[in-house]
Amino acid sequence: MFHRWNGRLFVLGAFTQAITGIYLTVSGRRIVGDITQHTISVLGALLIIFCAALALRYAMARDFTTHRRWALRLFLVASASWFFRLGFFLTLVVFGPVGFDPTTFSGPLLTFWSLAQYLLPLGVLELYFFAQGHPGVARRMATAGVLFVLTLTMAAGVAAVSMANWVPRVKAGLDSRKSIAQTFAATMKSSGMDAAEKEYRNLKAATPVTYKFDEDELNSLGYELLRANKFKDAIRIFQLNVEAYPKSGNTYDSLAEGYMDDGDKALAVANYEKSLQLNPKNRNAVLMLQKLNAR
Repeated sequence: MFHRWNGRLFVLGAFTQAITGIYLTVSGRRIVGDITQHTISVLGALLIIFCAALALRYAMARDFTTHRRWALRLFLVASASWFFRLGFFLTLVVFGPVGFDPTTFSGPLLTFWSLAQYLLPLGVLELYFFAQGHPGVARRMATAGVLFVLTLTMAAGVAAVSMANWVPRVKAGLDSRKSIAQTFAATMKSSGMDAAEKEYRNLKAATPVTYKFDEDELNSLGYELLRANKFKDAIRIFQLNVEAYPKSGNTYDSLAEGYMDDGDKALAVANYEKSLQLNPKNRNAVLMLQKLNAR
């Protein structure tokens, strides 16, 4: 009984997930990625619906062997975003930020993982099914070896995602300090940039332990403004962050991006060069300088 109802709820959830994903993509509410990624996303959602329909069909026909196979396929395609995160973050750890544009979140690396998040798990599952249906010590040992290596790879991906994404968020959730970015944004909206900057400096001087003045606070706010095409305001934010963290290559990288989006090539190049000077491993700065024909 529990298995049946759990399965029905999972199929319903997967179907709802797929329909929602198609709606968000087709309606244009999905703002990141390019047309290739969006097309793959829609096809992936249709694949989820297809697997869900067949899993349900064979369950109703009481063909449980075939049902089990389609249920496993459904589980994998419905978990595609999980595989995408693991693969993408693991690639970043191994190779750095190459093969994609962090501003538009598009590029060959993201196209690859958009496809691989479905095809790689399904391919491994089909290999497992093949080994099950064709007994043989060598074949089964080879399949077990592939699964073992992929398990280790997944563990490495989980570690990468945890360190880059989840651990910082948990720490932020446990931090009792107020967000200076939220305070800054609220004052900027009500009283303007000059008043917000003045308040920022006053709070930093008077109550530095009450607010979070971490590097990522103003950096995140600056990128919000960039996405809203408020380039001048974003540059002001990034300049403040450079002032607060003058030895951080990341702050200069962000300021350079602000100047680049605002059309100031000379200052963009100068700040990317400064970022690279502080952090010679900053591959994004190298790629942006190449894009700006400065290297």
